[in-house]
Amino acid sequence: MSSGRKGSLISIVQCTPTCLALLRVRPGKGGVDIAEFHTQTGTWSEDDGSLLRAFVSFAQQHDLKKDRIFAIMPRHKATVRVQDFPSQDVDEISSMVQLTAEELVPFSADEVVASECILDTLDNGHSQVLVTVVHQDMVNAQIALFQGAEIEVEQIYLSTTCLMAALTHPVGHEHDNTFLLYSDGHSLESIQLVDGSLEFNRAVVLESNQDLSGNVSTILNSVLRETTPHSESLDMASSAHPNGTLDAVTVTKPGFSVNSLSAGLKSVKKGVEHLGDHLPVAMFGAVLIAQKDSNLGIELLPKQVLSSRAGSRLKEQLLRLAVASSILVACIVGIYFQAVGQREAYVQSLERQAEELRPETSSLLLKRKNLRRLQEQVERNITMYELLGMVTEEVPAAGINVNRYLYRQDEEMILQGRATSPDKFDTWIDNLRNPEGKSVALFAQAREMYRNAITERRENIWEYSISIPLTPLNEGDSDE
Repeated sequence: MSSGRKGSLISIVQCTPTCLALLRVRPGKGGVDIAEFHTQTGTWSEDDGSLLRAFVSFAQQHDLKKDRIFAIMPRHKATVRVQDFPSQDVDEISSMVQLTAEELVPFSADEVVASECILDTLDNGHSQVLVTVVHQDMVNAQIALFQGAEIEVEQIYLSTTCLMAALTHPVGHEHDNTFLLYSDGHSLESIQLVDGSLEFNRAVVLESNQDLSGNVSTILNSVLRETTPHSESLDMASSAHPNGTLDAVTVTKPGFSVNSLSAGLKSVKKGVEHLGDHLPVAMFGAVLIAQKDSNLGIELLPKQVLSSRAGSRLKEQLLRLAVASSILVACIVGIYFQAVGQREAYVQSLERQAEELRPETSSLLLKRKNLRRLQEQVERNITMYELLGMVTEEVPAAGINVNRYLYRQDEEMILQGRATSPDKFDTWIDNLRNPEGKSVALFAQAREMYRNAITERRENIWEYSISIPLTPLNEGDSDE
C-alpha cells in the first residue's frame, strides 16, 4: 500500500458497479478548484472481482497513488437519522451516538461503524444531530477496494453530508428551499434543504436505466407527502453521472419549477471546463469537507484503522530515525578513523622530518655548547672593575646614582643607590636585563632586591638595590 509522502492534490473517488469517477482538485479555501475530472462506465461486480480489476486499472491510469485520496459512501448503504441529543458537547454527543447505534440497526455495536455530525445547536441546550450507522462489512469492502490498488484512502465521507456541504456552502446554492436528485450511476439519492436544514433524504438502488423515471416519480410522491408546507417554493434540480441522465426527466407536478443545477450551484471557483456535461455535486461537497470549508462531514473510516495507521506511521518514523541515526554514527566513525589516519600520517611525516634534521640538530647543539663554554671563559676573565664599568655604562645620564658596590667572587654583585623617580631605576634594570650586543650575558639575570620611597630635604627619593648573580646563565642545562 502506498504510504509515502503524498502530493499536494486532493482526489475524490467514487466507485460503483457501473461508474468510476475521479475529481482531482487543488486544495484551498473558499470553493473547489478543479484540476481534472474523469469517468469510466461499465458493468462490474464486487463478487467476481471485476470491479477491483477495473478500479486498479483506473487508478494506475490516473496515478492516484500520488494524491490524498477521499472516498464517498453511497447513502443507500447507510442508516441515517436526524436525532435530538441533550448536549452540545462534541465528545458527549459522540459517546451517546455510540451507545444508541444498536437501536437503529439490527446489529451489535461491534459490527457497525457509527458517526455523527451536529446540524444545529438549540436554545434549550440540546443539539440536532445527523447520525449515520454503517455495517463494518460495507466499510471494509470499500477499504479493501483501495487496498487492492495499493492506495490508502484518507477518509470515507457519507454522500448525504457531501451533498449538504455543496448546497449550503457560503457561495453555493442561491435558493432557500432546494430539492436535489443525484445519481452516482448505480443509485439515486434525493435531498431537500429548507433554509439550510435537512428536510428530506431518500436513496434507492437503480437496477437499470429504465427504472430511473419510475424512481423519480416515487421519490417525488414521497417528498410531496412529507414536505407539503414547503412545496409551493420548492426549486427542483438534478445531477447525474453517466448511466443516470436526470436532465432528460420531465417533472410536471404542480407548484414545482425545474431549474438547471449548474445555474444555482456556485461552489466551483475554477476549472468548470473540465466537467463537460457532468455535475458531481457530492464530490464537490467531499472536497469542501476535506479542505475544511465545511464541518458537515460524516467520517466512516473506523477509528481502529486510523489508530493502526498512526502506529504504522510512528514505526516508520522511528525506523527512519534509526536509519538516519545509524548513517550519522557511521559517518562520525568514518570521519573519526579518517582523522586518526590523517593524524598518524602527519605524525609519521614529522618523525621523518625529525630524523632528517637530527644530524643537523646534534651539530647545532654541539656548537652551542662550545660557544657557551667560550663565553663562560671570557666572562671568568673579566675583572671586577671591568664588570663595574660595564654596569655603570647602562646607568641613565641623570637622576640616579650608585653609592655602594658589593662584589662576592663567583657569587653575586650588589649595587645600591638612590634615584629621583622609580622610572630611572626601572630604565636601568631593563637595560641590564637586555644586554643586546654586549659580551656579558650575566646581566640578563639582574633582579631587583628592593625599592623604598623616602623623603629627604622635602623631596621624595627612592632607595634601591640590584643583585646580579655571577653564576653562568645556563649552568646545569642539558645540551640535548
